Amino acid sequence: FYSCQVVSGYVADEIVSYAKQRKVELIVIATHGLSKIRRFFLGSTAEKVIRHAPCPVLVVRGGDLPTAVAIDRISAPVMAS
Repeated sequence: FYSCQVVSGYVADEIVSYAKQRKVELIVIATHGLSKIRRFFLGSTAEKVIRHAPCPVLVVRGGDLPTAVAIDRISAPVMAS
């Protein structure tokens, strides 16, 4: 089941808010992989989401990938208690 919602506001805040409201179990977000200096001046949406998300966040470096990538398998170790 896939869904799409368009909202306005600060990107990181809206992602975290949506995750909290919908009780999301995992957020997957791409990053440009900026240097520490550039991230300091530009900010990092991925970093802000990681800090405030109510669930685990999987960060994928997007700068090196072509525009369309087909992923066949994902390995996601999960610790059960």
